[in-house]
Amino acid sequence: MTSLSAFADLKTDLTTLSPAEAMQKAVDACSSASCAQDLITEMLDAGVSLNDTMAAAIAAGIPAADAASAALANNQSVADVLAATTAAGVSNADAVAAVNTAAQNNQIDSALVVAAAQNQNISEADIGAAIAQSQSQSPATGTVTTAPVGGSTPARPAPVVGALQPVSPN
Repeated sequence: MTSLSAFADLKTDLTTLSPAEAMQKAVDACSSASCAQDLITEMLDAGVSLNDTMAAAIAAGIPAADAASAALANNQSVADVLAATTAAGVSNADAVAAVNTAAQNNQIDSALVVAAAQNQNISEADIGAAIAQSQSQSPATGTVTTAPVGGSTPARPAPVVGALQPVSPN
């Protein structure tokens, strides 16, 4: 990872500024396409907690899905990222959608997001709506992985709406 000059002094800034102030200063100075990833990596490497990092990133204007994707790419668990996203003030449904989008970006099964949301007592309605929302925003790949909302049935591929289905000869 290449440290950008916009936040090369992030670790130093953290000695005199709060995580939120240091993140805002770095976001204001950053113009890189990989800014969210780099900033979150820098914050976590500097020893800032995941909760404080996510709160600072979201408050600084980094979209929740981008912040969550960066956190997952930094080996944070789906459950911890979801908890940190909701702790940052993102609604349950929006947090599940953001973390599910981030999970898809990091090749993580949506079933883990559903399980984490259930363990955090997020309503089934919020989970279902969020998963559908995040899947509709993701590029179509021919199938969508669906996860059970309750029980222990394994995840299975579901047909994509509008996809060609086999026709029986009769």
